Amino acid sequence: MYIENWFRKNSKSLQTFFDKLPYPLKTMTTSLRGLALTRIRYSAGFREALQEIAVRETWSKERMQMFQVEKLQEMVQLAYTTTSFYRQWFDDSGVNPDDIKNIEDLRKLPILSRDIVQSSWQSMVSSAVQKRQRIYHRTSGTTGSGLSVVVSKSALQRINAHVSRQMQWAEVDPRDWKITMFGARVIPPEQDKPPYWIKNFPGRQILLSGFHLSDVTVEDYFHFLKDHQDWPIEGFASTLHILSELLAKHDRKVKMKAVFSNGEPLLPYMRTLIEDRLGAKVWDAYGQTELVGLIQECEEGSFHLSSDFGILEIIDENGNPVQPGEPGAFIWTGLQNKAMPLIRYKIGDIGEWCKDQYCPCVRGTPLVHPIITRDSDYLRTPSGKVFSPRMINQYLKEADFQYCQFVQEGSNSWVIRYVPNHDRSENQALAVKRNLEKLLGDEISFKTQVADKPIQRQGGKVPLIIALDSK
Repeated sequence: MYIENWFRKNSKSLQTFFDKLPYPLKTMTTSLRGLALTRIRYSAGFREALQEIAVRETWSKERMQMFQVEKLQEMVQLAYTTTSFYRQWFDDSGVNPDDIKNIEDLRKLPILSRDIVQSSWQSMVSSAVQKRQRIYHRTSGTTGSGLSVVVSKSALQRINAHVSRQMQWAEVDPRDWKITMFGARVIPPEQDKPPYWIKNFPGRQILLSGFHLSDVTVEDYFHFLKDHQDWPIEGFASTLHILSELLAKHDRKVKMKAVFSNGEPLLPYMRTLIEDRLGAKVWDAYGQTELVGLIQECEEGSFHLSSDFGILEIIDENGNPVQPGEPGAFIWTGLQNKAMPLIRYKIGDIGEWCKDQYCPCVRGTPLVHPIITRDSDYLRTPSGKVFSPRMINQYLKEADFQYCQFVQEGSNSWVIRYVPNHDRSENQALAVKRNLEKLLGDEISFKTQVADKPIQRQGGKVPLIIALDSK
């Protein structure tokens, strides 16, 4: 735990050091970090947790609700007795933890907004979890509105078991070797020849850079994937889509074992292209950095709520539960992470309970349809490099804005448009500018601009990237 927290705390300076290392030392350093994470994610009890999750999939609705209520009561009592925030929150609401006897009783409590978590997270950390068992990490949010989250070692293992259960549905063992295309910057931005990947031996994964995708490098990516056909590959939806776009443009196809998409909306046209070019079914999932809920796609294409992971309410604008087939706001109560409980947390996403709750896979978990619309464009450079929102978003993790967006003004000119959150926002915007200029070289020029509010699209969506071809 200490090693992992040290890596996270010093990630900025370590990245500079890492970029300068020769490739063999990069591999060794990546594997050292991978060893620390593997000891957390796959330590004793992981397989047992997987088996327990598989058994709970077969439970009746009534039995699962009993389990949820038991875990809910434990979480409510822990939150009240071990955090100053929830003690005040319950008292101000006139609610005693003993009043929460079932899931419906949650509605006695107010809704917890993201803004409250942003400002009060330190008082939400439970004293029941010792400091040496806590992992601290930070999400930049979809538009630079940062959020700190604390998670316990035991919760990370259970959460990893839940995520890994979907791999078993796809007949992939969680400890099989896999290719990963998330946001890790494993290769220096200025590197212009392969390898654009690096091995994490303890984690049994090859980290494939999402920052080097272009017309120039696509053949290198194609030959790498061809050499690793029949492996599973996982990544952000937009990164997998950009890879597939480039393969299609150059008339290339491979055949992977399975494709796992997470962290972003996967739209139908993206799924079609990814499955065509990577030659395998996409297994999509809905999760979040706050670790309060999980929805996973099965082999039949249905999206199953992991009821033992977190409790989901879907409510209308008046706070009332919606009927199946009616869209509403997701309200989550996490059941896994005792280090920082989140109760009735409004994450900002919407969805609906499916009218037809039958799935041919016969798992007994509720079916949910997350309503997803495109909310961001891609950043394309004159030389043909393509960056997804999640790749660009990595450069906002050290910043803290109310909102930050990247707006294209010309073929090679962009504006970093931000709504400040404090008096340090201007310096943070300049730091983002410098880091992006380092990533892109002299291909694109950036300038910063203060704004009163973000640019919104139809439906209230706030895109991170707004390109000229989308206007």
